[in-house]
Amino acid sequence: ETGWRRWLGLACAAGLLMTGSTSAAAPASYSDLVGLFEQWRAFERPALRDGAPDYTAATLARKHEELRAYQARLWIRQGRLDAAARWSQEAASSLCCGPSQWCQVGTTTLARLYLAQGKPEQVFSLLEPLLQTACEGQRIRNQVEILALQALAWAALGHRQAARAALRQALELAEPGG
Repeated sequence: ETGWRRWLGLACAAGLLMTGSTSAAAPASYSDLVGLFEQWRAFERPALRDGAPDYTAATLARKHEELRAYQARLWIRQGRLDAAARWSQEAASSLCCGPSQWCQVGTTTLARLYLAQGKPEQVFSLLEPLLQTACEGQRIRNQVEILALQALAWAALGHRQAARAALRQALELAEPGG
């Protein structure tokens, strides 16, 4: 029972982080709740293999890693950078720049950690291949998230024009029909 409750608590916290909320408080608006619901449903939806849910050990291991990345995001928001850094060391070998959800979540979580650690210069080399993959796959939501993180990195480095350009590009993509 304790393990189940811990997992549920972690899953709820991960859901809050997926909305992009800046605090651990509940989402403030109906659209935030709808976004949370959609992102959680996407996370919990099993991968399909030959038309049937894939509950193989490899697939469940990837889901577990994705959930741990959300846990690291929670630690970053709580200021527990030591715990998030331990996660990054453990996850380093499995991070990638492919189209999978794990690659997106893991890599953007690492970028958030670099920003929180005051290492914005490391964000660009990490996110550029991921942005290219997201553009090729026309994954707008992923592109917006990556561009927003790049804008934060540019701002942290004092390059306001570059930060504004990245943010402008993210906003254009996020517009309806953008």
